Parts: sequence; C-alpha cells; structure tokens
Amino acid sequence: MNNLTDQQSREPEDALQELFRMASRRPEPPPDDAASIRAAVHADWQQITRRSRRKRNLIGFATAASVLFAAVIMLDAWRPVPPHSAELVARIERQVGEVRIYQFIDDLKTSAATGSGDLLSGYAVSTGNDSALALSWRNGGSIRLDEKTTVKFSTGNTLILDAGRVYFDSQNSGTGIASKSRLVVETKFGDVEHLGTQYMVEQGPKELLVSVREGMVQILADTYSEKALAGEKVQFSDDGLSSRTTINPSDSEWDWAAKIAPHIDAEKRSIYDFIEWVGRETGRSIQYVGPGARNLANEAILGSVDKEPLVALQLHLITTDLAADVRPDTIVISVKPVDD
Repeated sequence: MNNLTDQQSREPEDALQELFRMASRRPEPPPDDAASIRAAVHADWQQITRRSRRKRNLIGFATAASVLFAAVIMLDAWRPVPPHSAELVARIERQVGEVRIYQFIDDLKTSAATGSGDLLSGYAVSTGNDSALALSWRNGGSIRLDEKTTVKFSTGNTLILDAGRVYFDSQNSGTGIASKSRLVVETKFGDVEHLGTQYMVEQGPKELLVSVREGMVQILADTYSEKALAGEKVQFSDDGLSSRTTINPSDSEWDWAAKIAPHIDAEKRSIYDFIEWVGRETGRSIQYVGPGARNLANEAILGSVDKEPLVALQLHLITTDLAADVRPDTIVISVKPVDD
C-alpha cells in the first residue's frame, strides 16, 4: 500500500522533468536590454525596500511617541500638586523630635515639602515618640501637638484629631496676638469649639478627654451637646458624657504644652511682659510684692528667650533686681534684698 502511494506521488514530478528536457532554450536578450532590465528591477526593488523601511520607521516612531505620551501622563498623574482650594492654615514655630507632614491628593498620601514651615489645608501632621510641635494658627492663636499625635487640617477653621492630644491657646503668648476666628477640633466623639480660651483635647480609642484651663468650650455631637468651663475636665464615650471632674490650671497635665510653647518675641518686650508670658504658659497667677517690684519689671528690657517658661524665668531674673518664688498656683515677684 505504501509502495503504491510513493509511486503515484513520483509520477507528476517525472512528467514535469521530461517536459523541461523537451523544451527549447529561450533566446538571451541583447546585452544593453539585459542591463536596462536589471537596472529597472533594481530600482523597483530599492523603492519597495525604502517604502517598507519608512513604514517600519513610522511604526517605530509612533510606538515610541505613544509610550512617551503615556509616560508623561503617568508622571503628571503622580506629581504632588496642591489642592486647588488649599489655603494657609498654620505655621511651624517650634519642633522637638520627629515630626512627619503629609499631603492628601485624591486620597493619595504623599510627603509634603514645608521648607517655609507653612501648613496648608489638606495637610496631615504626625508626631513621634518624645516629640512635640508648636504652630501659630491662622491670624492668631497657638496650637500644640503632644507626642504620638496625628491631626489633619481641613478647610475653614477645622482641625481633625485622629489620635493623641492637642492644646489650643486663643492668644499666641509668644507674639501676644489673639485669634480672630474660632477653632473647631473635630473628633470621632464630637466637635470641640472654644469661646476665647485655653483648652486641651485628647482622643483615645474609646474615649475623649476635654480639659479647660481658661474660658469655655462646647462639645457637639449627633446625640448630645455639652459645655465645659474653666477648671473642668470632661470625659466622653460613644454614649456621651461619662464623667466631669476638676483640673487645676497649673496641673502637671499641662506641662507638655508649656515645654513646647513658642518662644516669646523678645524685641522691645519688658520683663513684665515676659513674666506674664510665664504665668499664662504655666497656668499660674502673678503676684507682685513690695514697693517697686512692678515698676522694675516694666522698666527692664528682655533679652532673647529660648528656654521653657519656668527655666527661662529663673535665668532671666538673675541679671535683674527681681526675684521669683514659684508656688503651685502662683508666681510671687519681689525686689531682691540689698546686701549690707
């Protein structure tokens, strides 16, 4: 069966070879005609290959251009462009330890450049362990962030507290400028608003603590509304107010805020201004004792201040005729006795 198939497949090939042997040789064209034919064929071949090469080049260029265009689009999409509605909300005044600043663009978290110390709406700030941050807020007031605190600056007058502890003084005691607008601290337990005050807000996983040093704050939530007055510390849970206790303006819970206080602007400021700054930052009242103590404080000119309040107080009074007696709730200022 296989031999028969092989024989059948060879028969057409043998017939074709026999036909070629029987055919006469075709006449050769004249040499000049042959050269012309070869030249024409070569020209056609070059034209065809050039078209093919140009087509390949165009395809290559188009492919490269499309890749480049896609790359530009991708780079543009990842470039950290500030939000169109971003506005200046705060400036960094003092920093201790590790502080990270982020920017959110379409929910994408990127590092934010703050070489100028400016913070815009849409920025988020996190402090590390043993870290703290002091900010001047808008056109007045001072915001302090304790360690392990995360906040986000929203538009308007809202500060979103995700975790940790913040302190707000409606008067920036470093510059003496009072805030012209109110701050709202937004938490998952409710919003905290102030009415010309010093207060502290601490948010934990299951509770919110609001302490008022001066003035009054209001806590607003979907299911409750509460007020806290100076000297009060209120605690909230998911169900609302859970406790109300007292807190002294000079309690140690406020110490962290004093340590990160912005330095007082010393230019043309008197020792009296400096002592008032120390009293406000430490929650102590100032008492002048003896003749001439207040007058001496008003006359003396302050030098540079780069220490925390109570330490700076002792250092700066060394070169004056004034002495300070720091008590739990009061700072007593008197004239140093004259040595005999």
